Amino acid sequence: MTPPLLEPAGARGGRSPARELKMSAKSNYVFDVIGFLAVAVIVLQLLAFFGRVRPEPGPNCIGNLMQIDGAKQEWALENKKTTNDAPTLNLLITGGYVRGVVRCPEGGVYTVGRVGELPSCSITQHNIEFRKWPRAPLRN
Repeated sequence: MTPPLLEPAGARGGRSPARELKMSAKSNYVFDVIGFLAVAVIVLQLLAFFGRVRPEPGPNCIGNLMQIDGAKQEWALENKKTTNDAPTLNLLITGGYVRGVVRCPEGGVYTVGRVGELPSCSITQHNIEFRKWPRAPLRN
């Protein structure tokens, strides 16, 4: 019996042992490139994920402003109020329209305003971001 490297060329479909080693090296190269690309994609996805974890300035404030706005609209509808009426934040909290603590995380002060107007924060950037959110019109 002959060792595998000394088999006649015809036994391998016309390929010599040297040619098989070249093909094997090419296929290893292809798998190395594919493996590298897979690792690169995973690393990029992890970087993108951890890049989004950092909080943007004032997202909790914007959520609070949205909650105050919704609470104000609900208060107006339930109590048949007009655009001349303005609830206080304390009234919205004690009436059960606002849940939890509504405090700007950066120390801003909220102004509830009249029915039909947007509530605001004393930090201007929060108001700019808040105005970008779509808002349902108030029904009278």
